[in-house]
Amino acid sequence: MMQPDSALNASIGELAACIPPHLTNVWRDELRLHDSDPSEPLPYLQAGALSRVVVDAYVAGDSSWLPQFFTRLEALFTDPANVDKELLVIGVIEGLQNLMGWAGADQAPMTAMLGPRSKAKWDGLNAIWGSTLPGTPGATRRPDSSLRKVVRAILRRRS
Repeated sequence: MMQPDSALNASIGELAACIPPHLTNVWRDELRLHDSDPSEPLPYLQAGALSRVVVDAYVAGDSSWLPQFFTRLEALFTDPANVDKELLVIGVIEGLQNLMGWAGADQAPMTAMLGPRSKAKWDGLNAIWGSTLPGTPGATRRPDSSLRKVVRAILRRRS
């Protein structure tokens, strides 16, 4: 498993340590692409990069390591000393939901791996976003494919 870098947010570093070796370079590339200034690391960009690696692996069927990842996420939520709970909700869980929606992936197998607090956070976000979140149960809209192409083109130009 990958060891966290000192510039990483502590909670994101703990979750990143759950990434298996074959995804380490993918994670590092995502991190460099989206949080490229090590002198001023941005935890929400780190969380987004981590979420992309998790969802890409999940969609590709590489999910044997995800129970450990979600067990660690649950432990971070239950740790009373952890000050990064909002980052974990907005940066990680909401990132996972959005990326799963864009990928059109079935969220049920992933949500089955969540611990009770993580699942409550996941469900709470679904309740907030309602039918506007792609892939949310009961959602009536799919993301506009032309908008999706524009967003991807912008992200590709940044790399």
